[in-house]
Order: sequence, then structure tokens, then C-alpha cells
Amino acid sequence: MGSLDAARLQAASRTRVPAAVRGVSRGAVVLGLAFPILFLHVRYQPGVSLPFGGTFKLQDVAVLAVVLAAVATLRRDGASPLRAGRGVWVAAAVFAVWILAATVYPLARATPYAWRTHLVTAGEFVEYALLAPAVPLLVRRRSDALFLLGVVVAWAAVAVGGGVLQVGGVHVLHAWPAGHRQPSFVGSHEFGGLAGMSMGVAAVGLLYATVRRRFGAGAGLLAG
Repeated sequence: MGSLDAARLQAASRTRVPAAVRGVSRGAVVLGLAFPILFLHVRYQPGVSLPFGGTFKLQDVAVLAVVLAAVATLRRDGASPLRAGRGVWVAAAVFAVWILAATVYPLARATPYAWRTHLVTAGEFVEYALLAPAVPLLVRRRSDALFLLGVVVAWAAVAVGGGVLQVGGVHVLHAWPAGHRQPSFVGSHEFGGLAGMSMGVAAVGLLYATVRRRFGAGAGLLAG
């Protein structure tokens, strides 16, 4: 009787989980929820002023959540996904240290140097660089990867929708002149990067049938 009750509870818990995230790890869900925030222009984000002219934005909250989730996964499941790219991570760490050092050693010169401004920039650079090792730590299963690819394609679709309205002359989301390149709600350069990611999903679909069936054609159209 006890085993039957446990099975019923487990089945009930599965029905309460949305189908889109069923079988997806918690860490991958955190990354998927953070992704749209990472590709949202800063003008649409709340923020709090910090010393040295910095601003703590919603994006920073998203990055912090992803990094904390990655650390928790690292402690629980180990660092095996990072081992294959050990050289890349060492080189990236050395580069980050060099960038931080570059904000300090110009103080040895006699000329004025806005080190506070550059320190904030360097700190943000290192902060966002932490997303690189966080992704392989959080995306360990096929279901995790498919969920994240779906988030990329879905957010690209929303951004393309905003861009189409702007190109057509609808003055929304700080649109530029009609007929020209548009920023949507992302920013012109970030919009291009998001479209490139969607194109990447389409390219992956050429190699993997599961990805092709789910996202292939749509991802390619959005990138175009």
C-alpha cells in the first residue's frame, strides 16, 4: 500500500510540472529563465546605483543566479564537463586576470586615469565571462540542451516580431527610422548575436534529427 501511495504521489508531482520543463534539470531551468534577461536592453531593466558609477541591473541578478546554480551543480555532480576544455578555461582565467590588472597598472603613470570607471567595466567583463563555464556545468542532458535551444529560438522569435514592427514603421521599443536596421528590445548588436544563435540552432539541426524536427526550419527563418 505504501509503495502504491508513493507511486501516486510521484505521478501527481509529474503532472504538476509544466511539459516544457519536464525532465529538465533545475540548473538548466535557471539558465533558460535567465537567457531572455541577458538579451534584454538595459533601458528596459530596473537597476540600483553602486559606488564608482556602476549599476546593479536585472541582468546582474540573472548572471548571479546562473553562477550560483552552476556552483551548486559543480559541488553535487562534479566538474567532468569542464575537463575537455581545460586549456580554454585556463587561458580565459589568465585573460581575465590580465584585464583586471590592466585597470590598475596605469595608475603608475603621472597622467590622470579613470580607474574607477575601467574597474567597473572589467568587473562586468569577468562577471559575464563566468557564464561560459556555467553552461556546460548546467546543460548535461539531452533534455537540458533541447530546452535551452527552445528558449533561444522562442526569444529570437519574439525579438524578430518586435523588429518587424519597427521596420514597418511602428514606433515601439525606441524604434529607429522605418526601413533601417532595428534594435527590437535587445539592441542592434545583441539582436544580431541572438539571430546568430538561432542560426546556430538551425546548423545543429543539420546534424541531429531531434533538433531538426523541433527547431530546424523555424530557427533558420528567424536568423534570416
